[in-house]
Amino acid sequence: MIMNYIAKKIVPALFFLIIMTITAVAQGTLQEGIDAVDAENYQKALEILEPLAQQGDVDAQYYMGSLYQAGSAVKQSYEKALEWYQKAADQGDVYSHYIIATYYKDGSGVKKSWSQAFNHFKIAAEAGHKTSQYYMGFMYEKGYGVDQSYENAAIWYQKAADKGDSDAQAFLAELYQNGKGVEQNNVKAILLYLKAIAQDHEYARDQLSTLIDENSPAGQEKSKAFLMVAKVYSDGKVVEAINFWKNIAEKGDRDSQAMLGALYADGQGGLPQSYQESFRWYLNAAVQGNGLAQYGLGTIYGNGFGIEKNDALAKFWFQLASNNGIKQAKEALKQLE
Repeated sequence: MIMNYIAKKIVPALFFLIIMTITAVAQGTLQEGIDAVDAENYQKALEILEPLAQQGDVDAQYYMGSLYQAGSAVKQSYEKALEWYQKAADQGDVYSHYIIATYYKDGSGVKKSWSQAFNHFKIAAEAGHKTSQYYMGFMYEKGYGVDQSYENAAIWYQKAADKGDSDAQAFLAELYQNGKGVEQNNVKAILLYLKAIAQDHEYARDQLSTLIDENSPAGQEKSKAFLMVAKVYSDGKVVEAINFWKNIAEKGDRDSQAMLGALYADGQGGLPQSYQESFRWYLNAAVQGNGLAQYGLGTIYGNGFGIEKNDALAKFWFQLASNNGIKQAKEALKQLE
């Protein structure tokens, strides 16, 4: 009797466990589904991921959304994609919130709604998603889906900029340039524009070029103070000349700053060779429109002298130098093409 009782209780349970195990093996694991997506074997991915998604697996639900979004192994449908992304978002999937926000922003599969986009971007942004943080800044700046606020725009742009988002860096720079939501500060604007330009951001290039042009003396004629010290230098009074140049460079003379940049780059005039010091002085002169300093910065970035090599920044500075009549810069640009 006892054995019969055990058999009645245990056998069905074992049978159910075996069936579930066989089913799990047949449908595959989540990782196998993801691997199939990565291998572009979308039919296999669909066969594995769909039952997992229907059982509530949040990652599988996200991937089902991506399959419908792209039309991979299924008929393309933003509406179906949104259904799966929403299921994943309801379980807290941050990236699904971001995707849903873009759907509402663009009107993909749903009626365009900045307020709905804002709600989903906010959830993702508060979880640390950098692109969502950028969009929060953008919506606050423009007043899309929320009351316009330059102050809040700057806060969110800063969060995304700190994570390396080039759009956020460019638009935060513009706020600093114009003193909107933050205290006006051209130095911060320039540094942020340069970070964005390092990622080949076209708008940042245009904005910084304009900023430099608008705040630079016309032409490339040397200042009288610089020329007076140059005469001292040519007379062999090197130490005195360099001290004079340092003094007027600290006061903002762009020609003296460019000269110090060149001297530090080559370790001339009794100065120690230092690309860091060269970069510092070149940058101060370059943002005031000095063509030679702009060429010097292009050379530093193009060769990675004392700094990480960056062709985008090299091209930017060479282009400005070329615009200012520096022939070597034109040749350097050709070599970078």
